[in-house]
Amino acid sequence: MEASSEGLGWSSAFASVQREVAGFVRIEARSYHLIVSSRSGPGDVTYRIGGQEILRHVQARGLFFLPAGHACDVTLHDPVETIHVQLDPKLFRDPACDTRDLGPGLAPILGGDDGLLQGMLRVMEELVRGDRTERSALIADLIAPAIASRLVAINHETSRPGTSLSSARRLSGGHLRKVRDFVAANLGTDIELQVLADLCGVSAAHFIRLFKSTTGVSPHQYILGSRVGRAKVLLGDHALTLADVAQSCGFANQQHLARTFRRLTGVTPGFYRRG
Repeated sequence: MEASSEGLGWSSAFASVQREVAGFVRIEARSYHLIVSSRSGPGDVTYRIGGQEILRHVQARGLFFLPAGHACDVTLHDPVETIHVQLDPKLFRDPACDTRDLGPGLAPILGGDDGLLQGMLRVMEELVRGDRTERSALIADLIAPAIASRLVAINHETSRPGTSLSSARRLSGGHLRKVRDFVAANLGTDIELQVLADLCGVSAAHFIRLFKSTTGVSPHQYILGSRVGRAKVLLGDHALTLADVAQSCGFANQQHLARTFRRLTGVTPGFYRRG
């Protein structure tokens, strides 16, 4: 844990900025609602919740929301930097009827993307890191209800007919493993979409839909993220030039590596290597 709101007098939320290693963690059911945003990425995360195992390829600022009363097993396949915010259940009372609690009807969010939530969580992070005065409590107690309201709105939007991902068709666990293994083994080559689709016995167009509903990203985004993940590992070997890393990871050239790496991580390969 790098920083937290402990001792700042926040009344309706608790925030912490963390660096998490790859591995497994079980999040037990709690009385509070938990929302997490990744500050780094991309990276693979496997969630096991409600008897289902779901893989997500999470980009930087990807979201994870676990409502109160829910438990979830989380496997991080890559290290990740995160901001955690625990929300008081009282924040989820219906403004029109204070005795009505909207919290129990909320569904988890696994690797989602929402600009409004991400913006509010960035403010929470700035308060924890920089503003250690009484003013931070005033701001946090204004933002926390806004986060709760946005989570309720997102749940309402995705619960309408035809919009719920839970009802969308997904790749089977076996097919998903075949695709992941093939991509990992062939990152240095040109990976064709039809080859991935053939592994699952479906058309290319249908594979794109199934893959995105399963992982949260398109096959193209997944492959780029995997190439960047491999590049992070190879950058630790200072005997390799940036051109060597680009070629080993399937990028067209060093410039292609630099552009993609910076877009997905926020820093250049050289800066990452020095850090």
